[in-house]
Amino acid sequence: AEGKLSRAKEMYTELSAQLDDARETSRNAVRNRDRVAQQLIADLDAWSQELEELAREPFAELDEDIQDWAESGEGTGPAEQILHRVRETAVENLGGERLRVEALRNTAVEERDALSETAEQLRTGYHEPPAPAPTRDSRAREGRPGAPLWQCCDFREGLDDTARAGLEAALESAGLLDAWILPDGRLLDSPEADTLLALTDREVEGPNLAEYLLPALDRENPAATDLDDSVVKGLLARIGFGKDHGSVWVDPSGSWRVGPLHGYWQKDTAQHIGQGAREANRRKRLREIEAQLEIARMHIEDLDKELEVLRERRRKLDGEAANLPDHGPLRKAFADLAAAVSQIDRLTDRVANAEEQVAACRVEQQDRRNRRDSEAAVLGLENHVETLSELREHTHHYG
Repeated sequence: AEGKLSRAKEMYTELSAQLDDARETSRNAVRNRDRVAQQLIADLDAWSQELEELAREPFAELDEDIQDWAESGEGTGPAEQILHRVRETAVENLGGERLRVEALRNTAVEERDALSETAEQLRTGYHEPPAPAPTRDSRAREGRPGAPLWQCCDFREGLDDTARAGLEAALESAGLLDAWILPDGRLLDSPEADTLLALTDREVEGPNLAEYLLPALDRENPAATDLDDSVVKGLLARIGFGKDHGSVWVDPSGSWRVGPLHGYWQKDTAQHIGQGAREANRRKRLREIEAQLEIARMHIEDLDKELEVLRERRRKLDGEAANLPDHGPLRKAFADLAAAVSQIDRLTDRVANAEEQVAACRVEQQDRRNRRDSEAAVLGLENHVETLSELREHTHHYG
């Protein structure tokens, strides 16, 4: 019994020492956790001060939140949670800006391509016609014989550039310049969404356009092959020259009348009447288009630079997010503390069990002593209880 008690005491002593060590480890773990938490707070403050793409304000005053999290160590850290929201917002904002610039670039590219196509056409001799009336069917003239008025005539000598520009402006504003002329000067057999000049009225008595414009048909144009100079001249004679010459007239000032309708417009130069005017306008228009092309190219380059800036900002944003101070050391510090606390709990239970074992061994030892003393009294050996071992040895020698 004494040996069993001795072993129980040794176990109790050993476990108590281990418990003391575990408590010291726990205290050290608490100190380490608090130190690591303070270091994380300092690192987060320094990191947030350097942010440019991520918003700084949400990361301010995280001390208490970090300390509270350090007590539990559960789930995602406060700064990690904030980073997720802030990064998502920043990515969304940059994405929206990128889409806006890309849309502008797509539009600019379409405009550049359209200008390039027009410039190429102009380089090959193409002449841009007057803008069509919005009511005209864009396919109405396909395959139809004839030509518009501006392709059928030229200015006679004697009209200066200002008068030519004014007459053309008046004809264009009144809707006469681009009106279609059929080979026989008649109207169409069935209505179509278009404007036509026809030999339906009498010639103007007095000054008329036939005195200032002359037929100048393009015989290489298949549609105008059957169009006769006399038809063009007859139509010009039905348009008065100068104010109040007939019910339909145009004036070098840019004024015009078509029945009860009156109007005015002006332009710097004639663009469509006469091959010389058309050629001059083609060259002028080509210069304008080329200048617009250069502006379009520069605009696209600027938009490309904006997109590269946005891509760089996205890379910077990702880098800032990736450089969030590592929460791993604090998680490990908490895990170390949790392990120390768990060890204390286990050792506390074992020490308690060892203490109970010591107490049980003492009770058992006392019971055995009581039985020994009772049996010694019966045998008359109560005075030799403490020397029973010596008595046994003497008796053995005596025998």
